[in-house]
Amino acid sequence: MSEMDGHVTVTSEKATPVDEDARFHVLIVDDEAFIAHAAARALRAEGLLVETCLDWLDISKAVHRLRPRLILLDVNMPTISGRDVCTILRAHTKNFPAPPRIVFYSAEPEEDLSHYVVSYGADGFIHKSTPVSEFVRRVRMELSLAGRGRRQDPGEEHLRPSLG
Repeated sequence: MSEMDGHVTVTSEKATPVDEDARFHVLIVDDEAFIAHAAARALRAEGLLVETCLDWLDISKAVHRLRPRLILLDVNMPTISGRDVCTILRAHTKNFPAPPRIVFYSAEPEEDLSHYVVSYGADGFIHKSTPVSEFVRRVRMELSLAGRGRRQDPGEEHLRPSLG
């Protein structure tokens, strides 16, 4: 983790300055560096501001400093599950003027991911096997939804996984 002009950058790649309004800022949380950096490269190639966080211990600080619009969160991480991290992030960001959308980014079966979305308060999921062009389209869709106010409580009728 490093700081650049007062902004935290949680990545092993070259730091990218953070846009102050963070309108298109994405934080990817995944303990597998190759996957996190590959996803970040795909999104950066489309002009999005992206940071990666490889250790769950750095997530809270990164979220509070970066105020991302979208968090792509791996479900299976060592020590603590992404499901539990989602619950913690919801509690810590509920008073943000614009709480981030939290989308599970996982290779788990889609049926399980659908269940996790409702049970743990995520806004949706994107499967890791999603082709790059579809992955980018889905991230852009999630970002467009991020500016539309607070998410609804889990279990409400309109809460659906982000299936595209």
